[in-house]
Amino acid sequence: NETKKTPITRGKYQLDKIVCNLLKNCLLTFCFALLLNNQLKKKAKRSSNTADRATSPLPSVHVEEFFKATEDGSIERLQRLFDEQKDADPNMTHFMESLLMAAIRRERLEVAEYLIDQLTINVKYATNLHEFRVRKANPIRQRTFSCRDLAYEKGMMELVDLIDITNDEVKPSIKRHLRKRLQARLDSIRETYLKRLAEQKNVQLMLPPTEEKDTSGLSITDRSDDKMTQQSTPIL
Repeated sequence: NETKKTPITRGKYQLDKIVCNLLKNCLLTFCFALLLNNQLKKKAKRSSNTADRATSPLPSVHVEEFFKATEDGSIERLQRLFDEQKDADPNMTHFMESLLMAAIRRERLEVAEYLIDQLTINVKYATNLHEFRVRKANPIRQRTFSCRDLAYEKGMMELVDLIDITNDEVKPSIKRHLRKRLQARLDSIRETYLKRLAEQKNVQLMLPPTEEKDTSGLSITDRSDDKMTQQSTPIL
């Protein structure tokens, strides 16, 4: 008697069909995420342009100069731009990103400290972030992302403490603790502030007499714990 052989053609066909369906679903998910990504980018660009015009009276080309100086880490160029553009707002945005966020993203610690300490930039600014994770169960995640969140994600913990010190929602007792922990860095910020202030006075002495600028602002290191907020006098 001949032994009967079990056909495997049907099982192989079903396996191929399952693999094909899985690949098709992955491809559809990827295409959907890509399409939605493009739509969200276009929407963000439109809303960003509106926000940029609302937060800054400057033309977009001048706003880009501020962000370029921030990303390059040039405090001198950033300060010169603010001196030249009298109507420039430190809280300007570009593509829904603030100057402080741009500095943190490029890990420009000194620029970030300058923006917080001397320009009293809004440390509580936050924007919506869309994350696309194709291989996850939920490929699209939206969350609110703040300057503090970005600094924490970058591992810039001293900057996180500095942001908390200037945040009016943080209790004075916590600020006093943060000041002790950050004292060495605060001393360095104060020295940099005094050095820059002396350089400005030397430059003013060499220039012809013009309308005097108010330089009576206080560095963050000179403020008391209960008044160490973004409501302080702007620093020049």
